[in-house]
Amino acid sequence: MTEEWGDDYGLEEPLTTLKKTTSITDKVIQTNPTLKNSSYFFRTQEQIFDMQESLIGQVTDSIGISKPLAAALLIKHGWNANTVTDKFCSDSDLTMKLFKFSLDNNKHPQMELCPSCYEETTEWIKLEDCGHMLCRDCYTGYLVSKVGDGADCVFAICPDSKCNFIVPDSLFIQLLPGELLQKYKYFKCQSFVNITKNSKYCPGTNCHKLCYKLTNNTLKD
Repeated sequence: MTEEWGDDYGLEEPLTTLKKTTSITDKVIQTNPTLKNSSYFFRTQEQIFDMQESLIGQVTDSIGISKPLAAALLIKHGWNANTVTDKFCSDSDLTMKLFKFSLDNNKHPQMELCPSCYEETTEWIKLEDCGHMLCRDCYTGYLVSKVGDGADCVFAICPDSKCNFIVPDSLFIQLLPGELLQKYKYFKCQSFVNITKNSKYCPGTNCHKLCYKLTNNTLKD
């Protein structure tokens, strides 16, 4: 089977400038025919997160939107910064179509009672882009339940029933306890592999790094 790998997602720094690893990963390359003749590099989970932050930064700088909105749009468009920029600039209703809210009409009155537990609170967690909010305890419980559901927690949407905005990872980091946060980070990295076209887990035994394809050459399985 022949599979096309994707491009570099609009990264300003060409992927070909990134340093290749040596030692065990080179041994894997030399013994695996699917990788031997490819341009490649290996990245850890944290390095993948750094790449995502770079793409988010490029989108926010280019079209002047928030980091959470940039991340949500990148997820919807395969983490391709060029595609996000082009679509956002050419479609003024993009956020309404994808997330069911408008950047021109996202102001909501301050509430006294949490719309989930109906208790008074002074600790609100609010998504600034869509404007919806819950008390801290309810939002924490919501995200804990999403991580408990598995890998789809990466695509968890705003708890408001009429909104499809993707909850930013900053809220998971802010609200989740340590063990669940690590599980979320694993799912986040896994989703990047599933969404994009030029990353795969290293085939080496007990290796948890990601193998990245640098060109548009085909890869034979």
